[in-house]
Amino acid sequence: MKEHGLELDKGENHGKMRETQTERVFKEAQLYSWKDDLYERVAEAKEVSTSYEQFVQELNNRHIEYSHSKIPPFACVCLCS
Repeated sequence: MKEHGLELDKGENHGKMRETQTERVFKEAQLYSWKDDLYERVAEAKEVSTSYEQFVQELNNRHIEYSHSKIPPFACVCLCS
């Protein structure tokens, strides 16, 4: 890998949310951000779940539809009101 200029990510950046300039402006102006909303709902579901099945149910309880497939993009999340 090194000869091709590639480096293995050992998880340091895994799970960190990236924020665009527009998202920063929304946050500073205290405007609604669907991305922050979705992130918070998923974090809440993850916190209370002890199994995959419970996690999917907790997502549904928070109006998030989740489906999984074996072909890319592997998972689909839909925020429903």
